[in-house]
Amino acid sequence: MTNARSLAPHAPRLVALVFAGALIASGSGSISAAPAVSAADSALAVYDGGAVHPAEFARAWALLSPPERPPGDALKSRQAFLESVINRKLLAREAVRQNFELTASESLELNRNFEALLQNELFGELTRDVPEPTEADLDRLRRRKSMLAEIRIVTFVDRQHAGSWRTRLATGTSLATLDAAIAREGAALAVADSFRFVAAEQIPDTLAQVIWSLRPGQVSEIHEFGGEPTIIILRGYQPRPGVQQGLSDSNLRIEYQRRLFDRARERYRDELVRDSGREFDGDGMRVLLEAHLRLPPRNDIDSLTGVPVMRPNLPIPVVSAADTSRVLARLRGRTVTIGEYLAYWSRVQPYARPEIRERVTLEGAVDRVALGPELVRVAREKGIDRQPQVVAERDRLREGYALDHYFREEIESQVKVTDAALHKLFLADPGHYDDRASIASHIISLERKSQADSLLAQVRAGASFSELARTYSMDGESAARGGDAGLQYRGTQSNAGLENAMFATPAGQVGGPEQTPQGWVIWRIDAATPGLKRTFEQARPMLERDFRILEADRILAGRLEVMRKAAHVRFYPERLTATLGADGPWGD
Repeated sequence: MTNARSLAPHAPRLVALVFAGALIASGSGSISAAPAVSAADSALAVYDGGAVHPAEFARAWALLSPPERPPGDALKSRQAFLESVINRKLLAREAVRQNFELTASESLELNRNFEALLQNELFGELTRDVPEPTEADLDRLRRRKSMLAEIRIVTFVDRQHAGSWRTRLATGTSLATLDAAIAREGAALAVADSFRFVAAEQIPDTLAQVIWSLRPGQVSEIHEFGGEPTIIILRGYQPRPGVQQGLSDSNLRIEYQRRLFDRARERYRDELVRDSGREFDGDGMRVLLEAHLRLPPRNDIDSLTGVPVMRPNLPIPVVSAADTSRVLARLRGRTVTIGEYLAYWSRVQPYARPEIRERVTLEGAVDRVALGPELVRVAREKGIDRQPQVVAERDRLREGYALDHYFREEIESQVKVTDAALHKLFLADPGHYDDRASIASHIISLERKSQADSLLAQVRAGASFSELARTYSMDGESAARGGDAGLQYRGTQSNAGLENAMFATPAGQVGGPEQTPQGWVIWRIDAATPGLKRTFEQARPMLERDFRILEADRILAGRLEVMRKAAHVRFYPERLTATLGADGPWGD
């Protein structure tokens, strides 16, 4: 039995920062080839044989998501990160001096990463000429994200009638006149729906682009949807409930360009499909789509509480072993199977996987696998693999493996585990390796004891605890979830009396009322897990894990101190600002 606390080691940040994968791309050239730099320029730090400049630091910082950054405010976090960049450069210089050979799995991973780099560089070239958004573009996107559009769609029998009525409506003819004509002539003229509100994500992007380009009262140009001439009439916009209205220009600019990039990639994908002759296999695609549809959706509504549920991490769909050999696509004499598809997406972070609920989305996900070799081939034909920055990046990828080998062979191998060391670590904080008791509960918080007594009696008589919580509880957060208070660990409640009373209530029972500073509380215990106090022997595997991490960190820190002195490292903190790198994807 484990919990989050017992699983979490004492977590030194030095190893994590120095060997973090995000730092692989932090340099601007190979370490051994770095030129000597004087302190007279803008370098943030210098050492014998190299330096870290603001542009290089900003690129490396942009690769870190907020949870990966060192602790502290904006400036202190950057200062700690700068030290880790220097540390990595010094370690990498030492690591590449030692002969090492890539393992078979490392070679395969390096090749996959380099091919992904080639694909990214190819798309970079394809999107290089994508224009910057105008103020009108940003205003249109702002409306799409923050407004509902009240529209009416009219589909005509032919383009002549559509053109005639569009001109009349645009020059002042009332909608009532059009409605009267449709009533007289019926489908021989047109079919029109009633005005209704729509959100941009509810309709195809091509249609959304048309609607949110209109101003209230405007009539669109004639468009062909499904081969039928159609006009769209916009009555007006209405703010979307619960959506922030003051969206920043910087965030809108990033999203707008991302949309343009996506469209450019989609156009190029269509070209590759035509050139390669890619064809989908209907049976394999059907089996895979059914497997995806068995997964819970990323956005859902809790059936008990009615509260929206967000699942950012998507699992891999489950198929039978026999189905993994089913073919999904064929192109240029090769096939892509379900097994290859699953292997590809298992290497992608769960939060970055696409949600697939329809065939068209699945086709895009399969093409990511099927067209990958085509993209690499085109990139090599264009000479992208020989470009200096790409060659340097490939060298840095390999350098990352050199660091891994160095850490295993020169740091981890020096850790000596003894019983005495483990006992010392255990005695320093014996409770660290215990599991605290926990409960899962529902609560209702009320102003008066008489009201609490009344609701408690109703629950014991069979009333729904969740419905009473939604109606009467003063705790808004849990009330919205039908009283669900989640999982609570022993020792985390600020009110000891309430905690003791709740933990004394058996699972499946209700209890209370108990007075708190916020009012009177009644509860229902849904599940209870007893605590576990571990002996030294029971905690030994966790102790050894933590000791190896701490001792490796100590050895590494000693090596780095010697390296920094030998390399005459010097920092220039006055040149490092709290906003350097803030123009990256995270905006800070």
